[in-house]
Amino acid sequence: MTDPALMSPAEAEARIAELFAGNGQCAVFVREDRVFGDDGWLALGAISLGATDQDAAELTPRVRSGAFEWRLPSVQEAQ
Repeated sequence: MTDPALMSPAEAEARIAELFAGNGQCAVFVREDRVFGDDGWLALGAISLGATDQDAAELTPRVRSGAFEWRLPSVQEAQ
């Protein structure tokens, strides 16, 4: 994990694309010990760029254009 830092949009695009390299998907979770119990994590779904087996450089244009799909968990899964 890296330390938090502000980046320009051009720098951020490449870093975000790295999250999706390989299978084209990234799972999203939030953590709060008191609210979500012992596990502490709540799944907010998965974001997909709709492309697989691509490296970060190939995915950067898709990140730049906002070509993503976010699949949210059902209400029952979230509860």
